[in-house]
Amino acid sequence: MRTNSSPHPLETTAALFDRIRAGDSLARERLLERYLPVLRKWVHGRLPRGARGMADTADIVQVAFYRALNRLEAFEHRHEGAFFAYLRQITLNAIREEIRRSMRRPSAPWPRAPLLHG
Repeated sequence: MRTNSSPHPLETTAALFDRIRAGDSLARERLLERYLPVLRKWVHGRLPRGARGMADTADIVQVAFYRALNRLEAFEHRHEGAFFAYLRQITLNAIREEIRRSMRRPSAPWPRAPLLHG
């Protein structure tokens, strides 16, 4: 019999969702431990070089998890693998946003003109 409250290593994602929805912060940590390494590997290299100045893999992954966990109540876990697909879609959206953001910022700062007083 288990005496601590840590989740079983084989606990399903659906069971973790149930525990998270019930307010279990350890289940949230377990979900992060399970999916962070996988998502980092998936994201690595998907952010184009031109968009890497302000964001990197860790930033994109953090944004994706933040958005996913904030919308967890609306997520329907229909099958194992559904949450990772959901994370990938959120991540792709975050990458697209970062690409658009990088396209809006100038590639090199404009030289400052001296102020003329007169």
